[in-house]
Amino acid sequence: RRRKSLQSLLFGAPATAVLTFSASNNAGSAFASTLADDEIEEETSVGDESANSFTFEQIMETIKDDIIEHQYLITGDLNDVIYMPECEFKQPLQTIKGTADFKKRIGQLWDQSKSSVELLEVSRDDATHIVATWRITGALKNFYLFGSGKLAPFIGRTRYTLDPDSNKIVRSYEDWESTPWG
Repeated sequence: RRRKSLQSLLFGAPATAVLTFSASNNAGSAFASTLADDEIEEETSVGDESANSFTFEQIMETIKDDIIEHQYLITGDLNDVIYMPECEFKQPLQTIKGTADFKKRIGQLWDQSKSSVELLEVSRDDATHIVATWRITGALKNFYLFGSGKLAPFIGRTRYTLDPDSNKIVRSYEDWESTPWG
């Protein structure tokens, strides 16, 4: 599967451009420059620390795409442009530091042919938090840990904490309404 560029995701534009968001324009308009198809690059102007900032709406749309289209909670395939590189991913059974480690470890955990994520809701919680509620149905690759590996469907919530300066996710805290082993 090919990942949509952030511009394509947010504005439906061709995936041959990259966005730079600047707080100096009150409308929050985007300026595009040409890049290769799947690249997303952050550009910074000297003296403009907000150039790498995204709006809440843009981050929420990217989270929705990551959950619905890329099933990132079971594949690890997240769009890391909205995350700080050393973001902490706290889950009930483990804490993962950094987007690269998250991608690797989550991708190795789930049997993706037998697993899926359903997005139930995404909302703004307050000035620096977004909350996503979802349901996972599936099986783990290392099935010997839980018998057959098949887990009971369970509902969980992820609370994303945004850094107020960069407006990127610095912490992803996950909790579950029920346990996946029934």
